[in-house]
Amino acid sequence: MLNIIGAAVGSGGPDIRTSEGPDIIANSSFWHEAIKAGFSLEWVNTFREGAEDNKLDKLCHVFEKLAIQVRALVEKKEHFCVIGGDHSAAIGTWSGASVGLGKPLGLIWIDAHKDAHTFETSLSQNIHGMPVAALLGHGSKRLTDILTHHPKILPENICLIGIRSFEPGEHALLKRLNVKIYDMEEVKQRDLSIILQEARDHVTKNTAGYGITCDLDSMDPNDIPAVSTPEPDGISAKALLKAFSDLYPDPKQIGFEIMEFNPSRDKHKKTEKFIFDLLKIIDTHTRNK
Repeated sequence: MLNIIGAAVGSGGPDIRTSEGPDIIANSSFWHEAIKAGFSLEWVNTFREGAEDNKLDKLCHVFEKLAIQVRALVEKKEHFCVIGGDHSAAIGTWSGASVGLGKPLGLIWIDAHKDAHTFETSLSQNIHGMPVAALLGHGSKRLTDILTHHPKILPENICLIGIRSFEPGEHALLKRLNVKIYDMEEVKQRDLSIILQEARDHVTKNTAGYGITCDLDSMDPNDIPAVSTPEPDGISAKALLKAFSDLYPDPKQIGFEIMEFNPSRDKHKKTEKFIFDLLKIIDTHTRNK
């Protein structure tokens, strides 16, 4: 069974409507069709922002609860997928996975952006641009110390794919830490399936398990329009679905995220349908591990 968790957060990014993404998926006609067709999807919980006035407090309210839920699933060796919501929620997801695994965790980060800002380097101060830094132990202690004060991911155990938009501060941090990055130019020059396999080999070399987080803005906005920060020339929907079909089944893969779904920007439910196409691949191969 694939355990689905909603992370209904939007305060971490520029458009609060991103918080509506999980509820759209939970109530989608595609959800009912998938269940009827025999896919083993279980909606476990949806975590929402707190009532606090401060944006950081609102988000940390979610991160902590999300981390506790994911930790419990990982401890029970149950596969999970988090649906967002802006990408700041990854701080909660992978903090929980790291603590639940109790051993080094690997992470493949598919995104148009490096998401490695801190409050000191970010011009926008948007927390959805900070989760990579936070998981590596850099930035505000409110973000780095979810569940434990230890870094959740070591620099050698993370790999970024699809990067094509970033700023000097976050670039300098990841360069100093020698984080492995496949930018979009390399993705276009080579087969995405090969790159994903290489990334998997990289993040499993020194780890007990790994996760994948997919920011939908990594995709070509012509295929996947429902994101708050679209970037041109992204990964095609067809290429990503094929790459994940080629990757699975994988016994070391413990969980997944699909992030930054902003339903207010969807066109003819293209993004909504794509999310279910992806969930079906994950579910099918999770059951066949």
